Order: sequence, then structure tokens, then C-alpha cells
Amino acid sequence: MQRSTRTPSHDQGLELTAKRATSSSRRKSVLDNRSHRTRSCSRRVPLRLSLPSCSIMASRAARLNCRSVSRLDGSRRLMGASALMSSNAQNSTALRIIGRWLRGAITIATDVVSALFTRRHVTSFAVAGQKISACFYYPRADGGTPGVLLLSTATGLTPHEHALAARLARAGFTTLVIAYTKRTTGRAVINNEPRRKQLEQIVVAGWRVLQSDAMVDATRTTVVGLSLGGYFAIYLGAAVKELAPKAVAIYYGMYERAGSELMRLRTPLLLLQGEDDDKDFVTNARRVQELAIRDGKPWEVVFYPSTGHQFDLFESGSPAARNAWERMVAFLRQHLAPAK
Repeated sequence: MQRSTRTPSHDQGLELTAKRATSSSRRKSVLDNRSHRTRSCSRRVPLRLSLPSCSIMASRAARLNCRSVSRLDGSRRLMGASALMSSNAQNSTALRIIGRWLRGAITIATDVVSALFTRRHVTSFAVAGQKISACFYYPRADGGTPGVLLLSTATGLTPHEHALAARLARAGFTTLVIAYTKRTTGRAVINNEPRRKQLEQIVVAGWRVLQSDAMVDATRTTVVGLSLGGYFAIYLGAAVKELAPKAVAIYYGMYERAGSELMRLRTPLLLLQGEDDDKDFVTNARRVQELAIRDGKPWEVVFYPSTGHQFDLFESGSPAARNAWERMVAFLRQHLAPAK
């Protein structure tokens, strides 16, 4: 028996090829899907792993930013506080200066009135062809009174010096004020030798005018200097030999140049100095105090804490001003007392 062999037809071959292609396509699709999922997973895994890192970085950045903002705000607050403090300090200083000048103006206004009710005599004298204005203030006495030459600050003769002379007169001293200088500065005079020598001559001439007055006991005379007047007071005490000052009193006016004159001074000295004054005045006053202790000189230096220059004018009602006045009057009475 012969086996029959069947040969696939053309259509059957096409169908078989199509089935094989479809099967192959499916297998490829499955592989592609798996590959896609694998690739997707490979992309997602780093993303999932990076999320905590990003969170930490973001948190750190936020903290750093907060710190930076906090520091900036702190710096701004400090700058603002500093500026406010500086502004407050400036305002406080300005108010103190204004208050100081207002007190000085009130004192001068009061001085003008008080000087009018004291017995006085306006006069003048000549030095090297220059006319010097002067004024005597007299106590209620018939004569033979102790005399005081009052030398003003570098501002010149003002109502304040007139009022101080009037107070000294009411305390029992015939007092002479002289316009020995016009408005200037202490350093301008001290550093100008011709000008300084000229003023020294005027002061010595004024001293003789005081001693020649009929109301004055020439053997009981002294000199009081305010600031620049302090230099000329020391000069007068050291330079005059005949009928020299019995004592020298100075308010806030110890100049370094007066040091050489000071060493020749043989009379008692009272120096009244505010500690808040110019550094040079305070330093020079301390040197005088040291010399007095070292050499046993009859010099007394009194310091007033929290007290500035011209405290008798700008701080006239202060404890320092009252104490200085009382000390000066006691000092003058001690050394100008009649001989027994």
C-alpha cells in the first residue's frame, strides 16, 4: 500500500507563517514590556532613593536660610539699636550742653542784677599807652579792708566777674576787676610770648592800682584767677617782690607753662579743679598736688567729681560751686586776717 504524502497548499503556508509571526510578536511584546518595566524600575529606584536626600538637603537649606535671615535680622537689629543708642547719646549730649548754657545765661542775668546793688567805682589806668578799664567793688566799711584782684577767664571781663567781685565785697573784701584781655583763648595767649608779656605788665599795673586805693590795706592783698587768670595769678604771686600777694586762689586754671613760675611761689595756694575739665588742667592740678605733698608746700588742691570747666558759672547752684566759694572765702580770710 502506498503511503500518501500531502503537500501544504499555498494558503495553508501563509496561515502558518502568520501564526508564527503573531506568536513571535507576542513573545517580543512580552519581552518589551518586561524590559520597559525593568527600565522604569531602574529609573524609579534612584528617584525613590534620592527623595530622602533631597528632603534632608531641603531641610538643611531651610535651616541655613533661617539662620542667615536670623543673623541678618539680628545684625539689622544691632545696627538699629546702635544707631538708636548713638542718636540718644547725641541728643543727651546736646541737651546737656543746652542746659549748661541756659544755666550760664540765667546766672549771668542774675549777676547783672546783683552787681547793681553793691557799692562800686568805675575807673581805668594806662599801661604802655593802652587804657585798661577797671571797677572797684567795696564792702560796707570805712577803710583798711583786705583787697582782692580778680582776673577773668580768656572770655574777658563779663557780668559774671562783676557779680563775683560784688559777692567778695559783701564778704568783706575790696575787690578790683580789670579788663586785662579781650575775648580770646587761653592757648592763644600762653603760646604767644609777646602777647603774654604784655598782659603780664597789665596785671602787675592792676595790682598796684588795687594797693593804692584808699579803702585797701596794701599789706593784706591777694589775687584770684579764673582759668587764664589763674596763670597770671601765679605769675603775679611769683614775680612781685614788694608787697607781694599774701595768697593765691585759682579756679580751674593750672597751665603747664605756669610750672616754672609755680616753683618760685612762696605764698599759700588754693586750686579748685573739676575732674571733668580739660585733661591738661586736671593733669597739671594733680602735679601741683604731688609737689605740695613731696616738698611740704602750703598748697591745697581740691578736686570736684563730675564737674567741668567754669563750674561757678555753668553749675552755679551745684554742691561743687557752693563748696568752692566757701573754701575760697575761708582761705582768703585765713591769710588776709589783720596782724596781731
